[in-house]
Amino acid sequence: MSENPVSAWKGVYCLRDYNPYRFGGSKNPKFVKATDGRLLDFKEGKDYAVKAETKEFAAGLEKLNLPKGTILAIVPGHEAKTSNAGTALARAAEALAKGDDRFVARVDTLIRTKSIPKLAKGGDRSVEVHLASMSVSNPGLMKKQTVVVLDDTVTSEGSVTAARALLEKVGATVAAVGLGRTVQYF
Repeated sequence: MSENPVSAWKGVYCLRDYNPYRFGGSKNPKFVKATDGRLLDFKEGKDYAVKAETKEFAAGLEKLNLPKGTILAIVPGHEAKTSNAGTALARAAEALAKGDDRFVARVDTLIRTKSIPKLAKGGDRSVEVHLASMSVSNPGLMKKQTVVVLDDTVTSEGSVTAARALLEKVGATVAAVGLGRTVQYF
């Protein structure tokens, strides 16, 4: 991926391209099972993929020169839940914090309070939809904190932009890191 890690502080630093399995109703000939398929397996929570993608996140975070005490938060899934525990992103964040004392995993920093249609199935990707469906739990704890928001797949940046806005509103300094940026073919 040609993105610069500095992009994490204003936009999203994506670690690699992601070629969707399907494009235009047909199997995408650019889909690579070793990386694109592993990302799909990560989204499904398969252990081997969570372990491999956690290593990818670790390598990307290394390039950000983050201070000790950096909070690792995650973009919540599309369904309303009281906790993100157990999701692939939560498992990755927790493994990263366990292996590196610079990080503190707070996987419930952002909570989806209202379900939204699944984005991969054509759901509304607008920032406004995400702002209206997410909240920061314990906003007082985020003031003056460095927070890295982790996401699996970045397509329009709507969910990550909303996460950043919500955290910055409560006084956090925010970076965003995605495993893969969806390649647009049109």
